[in-house]
Amino acid sequence: MTPPLPSQPREWVFITTSPTHRHPTKSQRSRARRRVMREIGYARRKVHAQAVPGEEYETQLITRGAIQISSVLAAPVVSPAPALSSLALDRESRWLLHHMFSDTNSNQSRIYRDRWYPICLTNAAAFNQMLATYATHVAQGRVEYELKPFILSSHTKALSGVRLSLGSSSMFDKHMLNGAVSAIAALACYSHLEGDALSWKLHITAVARLVEESGLAVKELDQKVLGLVEWVESIGSYAFDTRPELRDLKAREPYHISPPDSTSPCFSGIDLPLSLLSAFRALQETNEQLSMRQASFGEAIWQCPIEIDQLIHPLTYRFLTLDPSPTDAAPFYTCVRSAALLYLAEFRRRSGISPVVTRIHLQRLRISMEALGQSAVKMPLALWLFTLGAMEAISQSDQQYFYSQLLGLLQVSGINSVPLWTQHLTEVVWFGVLFHDKLVIILHTLYPVTPSLPTKRPKDRKESRGLQGIRRVDVLAPL
Repeated sequence: MTPPLPSQPREWVFITTSPTHRHPTKSQRSRARRRVMREIGYARRKVHAQAVPGEEYETQLITRGAIQISSVLAAPVVSPAPALSSLALDRESRWLLHHMFSDTNSNQSRIYRDRWYPICLTNAAAFNQMLATYATHVAQGRVEYELKPFILSSHTKALSGVRLSLGSSSMFDKHMLNGAVSAIAALACYSHLEGDALSWKLHITAVARLVEESGLAVKELDQKVLGLVEWVESIGSYAFDTRPELRDLKAREPYHISPPDSTSPCFSGIDLPLSLLSAFRALQETNEQLSMRQASFGEAIWQCPIEIDQLIHPLTYRFLTLDPSPTDAAPFYTCVRSAALLYLAEFRRRSGISPVVTRIHLQRLRISMEALGQSAVKMPLALWLFTLGAMEAISQSDQQYFYSQLLGLLQVSGINSVPLWTQHLTEVVWFGVLFHDKLVIILHTLYPVTPSLPTKRPKDRKESRGLQGIRRVDVLAPL
């Protein structure tokens, strides 16, 4: 072969060769048969990727047209820009998207498919950060996923893309502003996932400043993007227990203030702000709506996390706008506010939010209860407060405190079964179907042998969250 001249550009040349003998050998035929049978079997069974695939899997994925993401979407979405097409994605990105759209049993994946994916398609920075955040979710607690380099790389690309957008002369164009806001919202979501309160606060503040300095009316911006930003802020505000700052970003109707008489009788004779009493009444009303839906549709109500979020998000937002630690309020105020936010935690998990961080609310509840004293709280409310604390307690110290106090209340009240326990909790506010299995676990822990208990045990680890690893000798021991 004549060597290329120096002036010619260097290019890769692929040459297909064939064996010199006329027929393939026996071993070659065996390998070909095994490969064909493997491909046939793979095509017939449902694909669920369990780890980041190698080059061979990547080739199979591409040859089957497998970034078949658009065909999996139940609703039409905006077509991706050429820079975001499947051919421009690296191996990890293609696998993550395949994982996102093939994982049909996880509400967390549905949040990414239905809420993030359609918005992030139009902005490269937002798209990179969405993949980095989803990869962080996938890799949590799973050593088989080696996604850390990909996460750092995508996060860096997202930060670089946002900086370029902010420095662009067309920054305040409506389309560019929507893209920048969605990218910063994705960065804020990642900061929440990493537990970085400072970065999350900076990103949320940046969104508010961008919208303010753009000179555009709020109604001119994409309402889905603004709704996403508000949703991301509520997640971080819940985790870090800070007052939401974007409450005025979208025009909203004033909250309906319920009269004090309509609230639960357990608050009678207690001096509480009308704003807290009204918010608690709204919690009871939402609980009644969910109970009616459960009676009508059964477990099907949990199949659409977006609908659950539409009910729970405004209520969570309302409690978060209340001052977490007013200087002139008694500990009872903090007890009720923190317990109400803990009550909403399981609903938020069902709506696809992950992780739902309750550490600060649990800490506030314990401190205020210790300052208040159990005797100062009426029986149904005290039982409700300590039950919520026991369900969300993770550390051994918190478990010992809430379990020991709860055991004393159950013994005094003669409660030794879940139905009787649920009946007392309903006097305050309770969604029995959702919390039934957790009550079973707690009661089995407090009473190792109880004939009246149902035999049903939780099927997965999520139902026993915060209840594992506790020793009964510690629970039953006095403080």
